[in-house]
Amino acid sequence: MISNKKRKAVISNDLIGSNWELDINEMRVLLYALSQVDSVYHNPGEVVIYPKEFAFHMNVQEKNVHRTLASAVKKVSEKELKILQQDLKVPIFEYIRYEKIDGEAQVSLKFSKDIEVYLFNLSANYTRIYIADLCRLNTVVQIRMYLLLKKHEFNLAFKRTVDVIFTLEELKALLNINGTYKLWSDFKKGVISPVIDKINNVTNLEVEFCSFSNSRKVSGVHFKLKKVLGKSIRKPRLQKRPHCFSGSQLEFDWAKNNLGLLQKYHLEILDLGPERKIDSEEIKKCIRYAKITNNLESKKLYEELLQHGKPLKESVYADS
Repeated sequence: MISNKKRKAVISNDLIGSNWELDINEMRVLLYALSQVDSVYHNPGEVVIYPKEFAFHMNVQEKNVHRTLASAVKKVSEKELKILQQDLKVPIFEYIRYEKIDGEAQVSLKFSKDIEVYLFNLSANYTRIYIADLCRLNTVVQIRMYLLLKKHEFNLAFKRTVDVIFTLEELKALLNINGTYKLWSDFKKGVISPVIDKINNVTNLEVEFCSFSNSRKVSGVHFKLKKVLGKSIRKPRLQKRPHCFSGSQLEFDWAKNNLGLLQKYHLEILDLGPERKIDSEEIKKCIRYAKITNNLESKKLYEELLQHGKPLKESVYADS
C-alpha cells in the first residue's frame, strides 16, 4: 500500500478554479481516485477503489466505509463540474459503481472523455495535492479553500510570499455557499477564520488573510501564502486501557484504536522528512498493541525499527 506521504492527486488548475457541487465524500472519492492514476499519461481506463484502503487513506471510519462509498457513488454518478473559464459543464465519470466481485466490495470507475484534458497528459498549469494533507480536512469548504490556495503554492519557489485575491462574490461561488453569510463579519467568523486556522494547523500551507473594501463595504478577501520550512505534529491522545480481561473484545478494540492513532501519527512525522525519528517508547507501545490485535506485520516492522533503527516501511500501515 502506498503511504500518504507519496500518494498524490494531480489536477489542472482550470479544474481547481471551477465550480464543484460535491459533498465531502463525493469529493474524497474523486480525489482518491485521482491519486490512483498517473497524470503524465493517458486516461488508464478503469480505476478500482477498495474500501479498506480508502478508509485508511481518507481518514474514514472503517466500520462506516461501505455505507459511505455506496452513498457517494450513487450521488456522484451523474454529476458534472462547471469549468468557469469556458462556461462549460463536464461529466466527471463515464461510469462509477459500487459492486461486489468474488464477494469483495469495490468501487469501479472510469473518468469521462470530456474531463480527460483536465486530468491526464498534463505538462503545465497543474497542481499536486498530497493525500496526507487532504485526509486531515473534514469539510467541503476546507478542501475547496485548500485547493484554491494550493494552486498558487508553486509561485513560492520564486517569492517569499504570494498574494491570492478573491471578491466576496467570487469566493462564495467557488466555495458553493452563495446566498448565505450576507454580512462580512458572519462570513469571516463562520467560514474564513476557522477554515484558514484548520489549513494552517494540519497542512503544509501557511496562510494569512485580510479583507478589502469598496466604498466602505467589504468587497473581497486578500490571502497571503508564506513559505513553510516545517510544522510540528500534535501527538494523538491515546485511550486508557479499559477495565477488562486480557484477550477480551474490549482489550482488542482498545489496542486496535491506539495502534491506528500512533501509525497515522508516525506517518505524519515522516511526511515532515525522512530524517525524523520516532520515539522508542511509542514503538514499544505499538509492538504491544500489535501483539494484542495479532497484527503480525506491524509487530515485525516495529520490532525491526526498535532493534535496528530502520525507517518505517510503507506496509506497516497496511492493516491498521
